[in-house]
Amino acid sequence: MLKYYIKEYERTQIYRFPSCSKSVNKYIEQSIVILDMDGIGLGILTGKVKEFMKIASDLAQNYYPETLYKMFLINTSFFFSAVWTIVKGFIDEKTRNKVNVEKSSYQKKLLEYIDAENLPSFLGGKCTCPDIEGGCLYSDIGPWNPKGGLK
Repeated sequence: MLKYYIKEYERTQIYRFPSCSKSVNKYIEQSIVILDMDGIGLGILTGKVKEFMKIASDLAQNYYPETLYKMFLINTSFFFSAVWTIVKGFIDEKTRNKVNVEKSSYQKKLLEYIDAENLPSFLGGKCTCPDIEGGCLYSDIGPWNPKGGLK
């Protein structure tokens, strides 16, 4: 998992950001992350998962600083929201302001930042990626990969 995590950060730095920058003729250096927390309880935050999250967080902060524009944690449970209320006090304000914790009515908030044409339909947008096996989850479509599909 850690190798995949690093690989995706590197692909974003080497291919995605430069291709996006070229396509809109301005420097792009940040991304939006959406994590669907549906079915994830606090019990998962133990052992190896907790260890991975710590390592992943450290990697992001130390090697890829300021590449996060916004993070949306969607479909969060009541318990997660309660824990977040406490935990966010320990997070740097600049980072904390980038994180949105949303329960099940997140579509309107996502559409404030992402065009409906680029947001998958299962998240409230219009995109379905019908020509790609597995749809939007497997599309990796963008200026770096115009036809989409995982390589």
